[in-house]
Amino acid sequence: MDILPAYLSGFLAVLLLTSFVKIFTSLHILRAGIGIQGGAFGVVTVALAFALSLFVMGPQLKDFGGVEGLISGSQKGTQHLEERFRPFLEKHTRPDIRSRFAALATKLAAAPSPAPTLSKDGSAGPVAAPKTAEESFASLISAFLVSQLQEAFQLGLIFLIPFVVIDLLVTNVLMALGVVQISAMSVALPLKILLFFAVDGWALVAEKLVGGYAS
Repeated sequence: MDILPAYLSGFLAVLLLTSFVKIFTSLHILRAGIGIQGGAFGVVTVALAFALSLFVMGPQLKDFGGVEGLISGSQKGTQHLEERFRPFLEKHTRPDIRSRFAALATKLAAAPSPAPTLSKDGSAGPVAAPKTAEESFASLISAFLVSQLQEAFQLGLIFLIPFVVIDLLVTNVLMALGVVQISAMSVALPLKILLFFAVDGWALVAEKLVGGYAS
């Protein structure tokens, strides 16, 4: 990431090395389950995911001076990122996925390199040596993101089940009553919001998302 502008490296670090992917994906599935459409609530979802991610990543970001220091690039480069975030990535990456990506990295490293290109004078051009440490960190990042997506889909399924039940009940009741002028979605949406409000849904969802990183 050192070859990128400091602010872009910081944003990439927030996206790739934090809990943002899992939290945002889970909230997006929850949004789809409730049935709230429109770009405005999408912005709210991104903001909430970012806020919860900063809350989770507080210990890791402290050494960078918070997210401002990370994005401004006031600290060291890639090596410092790896030192600070590797323990978090290793803790929240599934061992089986990590071993599979490690095996893939080994296969990629063992693959034959393309033939070096010849310069105008007929001499072979320089061949860059592989950077084992960076490749290892890249493998860990990939395994971490896949693990986070799997957990996000598991949480998303749990979030969706009660809303699917409401959709099925509303559809069956409207069909039994012979009501075809009203969309089932327009009837189910207030019931979903009422249920979500009654169980203090936002607090429960936030607690579930953040609590997974506290263990």
